[in-house]
Amino acid sequence: VAMQYILEPAPLQVQGGLAEVRQRWPDYRAAALTLADSPAGSAALREAEVLVDEQALTVIVAAGRVVALFEAHSRRQHQYLMGLMAVLVVLNSLAVVIAVAVIRRYVLERGRIEQQLAHDSRLQQLIGLLLRRSLEPGTVENFLSYSLDQILTLPWLPAEPRGCIFLHDEASGRLHLTVQK
Repeated sequence: VAMQYILEPAPLQVQGGLAEVRQRWPDYRAAALTLADSPAGSAALREAEVLVDEQALTVIVAAGRVVALFEAHSRRQHQYLMGLMAVLVVLNSLAVVIAVAVIRRYVLERGRIEQQLAHDSRLQQLIGLLLRRSLEPGTVENFLSYSLDQILTLPWLPAEPRGCIFLHDEASGRLHLTVQK
């Protein structure tokens, strides 16, 4: 047995609430798209997260008003289908909000992984460079000086490039300052 539903426009008492959801939705959508396009770890990403949170709240509040209006109307008119539709509108809004939260976590995790990969790649390049240099003829002091210069170029070290290398003197059992910058 096929069931037929007759869908009618929302009752006048509810149309204002639906208009509010429709009005707030583009701002939320724009904020979510900005979040998805923001570079990981950037100030734009942090600003977009705040904007998405604010806009999500306004959409949820507006959708909650629609549900309340539909419920009030359906109680008066015994039109339960309308109330069900209102609940579906809210569930759809919440599903989108949850999807944006998942996307946000993905973007943040992706940014963290990209930073770790860049860090590891830079270390591998440095190690390869130092290994090649160690095969060239020269003094230990020159190699250590070159090594310290290269190590101090790592971007995650403090801004002021300073450091030193000590070697252990087996005869005296003491450390001997070999290179400093």
